[in-house]
Amino acid sequence: MISGYALSYGLLLVTGGRLGDLYGRRRLFLLGVAGFVAASAACGLATSPAGVVDSDVYLRFLARKKDIIIRGGENISPAAIENALQEHPAVLHAACVGMPDEHLGERICAYIVLQAGSGPLPLEEISRFLVVERGLSKSNLPERVEYISEMPFYPAGKILKRGLRDRIAQRLLLESETL
Repeated sequence: MISGYALSYGLLLVTGGRLGDLYGRRRLFLLGVAGFVAASAACGLATSPAGVVDSDVYLRFLARKKDIIIRGGENISPAAIENALQEHPAVLHAACVGMPDEHLGERICAYIVLQAGSGPLPLEEISRFLVVERGLSKSNLPERVEYISEMPFYPAGKILKRGLRDRIAQRLLLESETL
């Protein structure tokens, strides 16, 4: 079932109350998001951000559409996972991307830059932290963690996720060739 919420500047289309695409009629400047451009007045075009309307009917932006991880048909916003990971005392920076999977489409891969003096954390410890201490659902847990010394950033300070997605895809390809 597709439903929509009329907003003063456009429409948020959601499927079953889940993550949806924002459609708009004019240029939007929200929360300082650079390049957030909606459609012309003639026809609504999808914008890059995706969001949900919560129980209080407030629009919450979750992620840019291209950053959404689609795992087994479920749309997963990496932002909540990244924010929870960054609350761990050993984590300096975290980014989550979809890694290719032949059965589910994508799985969650977390890239982590550790705080100085911290060692790599076992995946089980990260999962426990995210579920028990941060309340994430098990479907939002990373299934792989890659530790890197430096997070790639755009000059504006946003994480260069395309490079991380390409990196894990290449690594998985190399791993499959060695089997």
